[in-house]
Amino acid sequence: MTTPFNTRRHGDNDSSATSPTVAENTPLLRSESSFVTARDGSPASDRQPGPGPEQPPLGWKRTTCIVFSMWALIFLQASNMSGISTTQSTIAADLDAYESAMWFTSAYMISMSSVAPLAGRLAMIFSPATMVLLASGCFSVGALVTAVAPTFAVFILGRVVLGVGSGGIMTLCMILLTAAQGFTLGVSAGAVVFGALLPVLGWRLLFGAQAPMAALAGLGVSLSIPPFTADENTKDKTTLQKLAGLDYAGAVSLTVTIVLFLYGLSGTIQPLPIGLSLITLAIFLAVESRAKNPVLPLTVLKSRGVLLSCFSQLGFMAARWTVLFYAPIFVLAVRGLSPALAGSILIPTNAGFGIGGLLVGALHIRHAGSFWFPGLLTLALFSMTLFVLAFVGNAATPIWLFGTTIGGGVFTRTLRDALVAGFEKLDGGEGLDKAREKLITVLIGSPAVVWKHGVLSAAERVVAVVGYERALEVLYKSAAVMCVLVLVMQAGTGWKAAETKGNGGSEEEVDERERDRATEA
Repeated sequence: MTTPFNTRRHGDNDSSATSPTVAENTPLLRSESSFVTARDGSPASDRQPGPGPEQPPLGWKRTTCIVFSMWALIFLQASNMSGISTTQSTIAADLDAYESAMWFTSAYMISMSSVAPLAGRLAMIFSPATMVLLASGCFSVGALVTAVAPTFAVFILGRVVLGVGSGGIMTLCMILLTAAQGFTLGVSAGAVVFGALLPVLGWRLLFGAQAPMAALAGLGVSLSIPPFTADENTKDKTTLQKLAGLDYAGAVSLTVTIVLFLYGLSGTIQPLPIGLSLITLAIFLAVESRAKNPVLPLTVLKSRGVLLSCFSQLGFMAARWTVLFYAPIFVLAVRGLSPALAGSILIPTNAGFGIGGLLVGALHIRHAGSFWFPGLLTLALFSMTLFVLAFVGNAATPIWLFGTTIGGGVFTRTLRDALVAGFEKLDGGEGLDKAREKLITVLIGSPAVVWKHGVLSAAERVVAVVGYERALEVLYKSAAVMCVLVLVMQAGTGWKAAETKGNGGSEEEVDERERDRATEA
């Protein structure tokens, strides 16, 4: 297959050869070299290729070990995102943490999101084998702490450590899969597995069993991958010299920005952390503009297509997770089914994700052409599906219909308001006593309580079911509206490549290279 990289190599002797630019209609499957990014943010294909050492081929034994070990790591990392939805009720009851149950997921997601960018930067400096081993070790420690947690605080600490390890696993697996070529990532059925094993193992053993699995999988990857050629700028440096060259100010400011922003969106919207995140973001941009080895080269963000695509994917993934996380809660609270059946509602959803990935690979990725309109079409279909879910998420809807298809704060606030209004109407008064307030807290933190025998009367159960139906309706409508905004941003990326100059590359890339040469001089 002819790629822009191959074309450049054939024209190396031509002084007028131009650098390739990545257009919207550029084939996505390219040479390994095309995936490497230089420290100044320019793609490797913009640099003259040299006679570097070739990586040794992988035998079938190593390949098999890497594939299964990486699959295990990816499965464990992803299952901890959706799996908590089917175990939340039991954990909240054991730790008496109904009011803070939302942090079971938020702590994990925030720490994972904060570490992922830094893990990618470290993987450019240190051996991938070492990084995978450290990430899987961190995951194992987090799983053990979570499994033995006697209190809510210790449990959250374990989830944070789990998230740190997961952030490294997620980034490193993406890097290694890209380098190996030919492997793709599927969507984990975490809620299905967690829901099925919860009655058999209990939540403590469910988390504890992940520790040796992650450790063995990380060891398998670390021992199986061949040694990678070190970066030419770091191969002759010691570990201390490599550490000294890291952009610590950029890493800290980026991490603080992500933590503050996500913390402000968790549960009740908090303007102060969100406002502070904007300040730390400005600090991060100022630091990165002057850093020698930036965590995130600003040349990447100067591209309109890249920037808008990042924002649109952020909104899309947030909307997608409303289905993956809250679909099992719908089954637990509204339909009154077991955790195992609640998790199985995601089987059609995950099958749809897998089929969609195969269709994309068959129809688009292996063929040159425009991906702009198909991308907009799929986002529009996804948005319409979420809007339909807002109306079918009730007790009267057939369970199979619902299963074919960043809203935690929206869901929790709407659910609380609906429960307060429902119980006030049921009691015939304007206020709620402490017993009712406690019951509302329990219902929000533990969906399974709605149908637990001996907890609610028939009238109280109706109030709870209606409250969950209302919360799900508002959640999916909000997600659908967000997808409309995502659609607009994705449309703004355009379908043409950036304008290029005669000496190769886009205008921004050329200007950046000229500044780098002036600095070196």
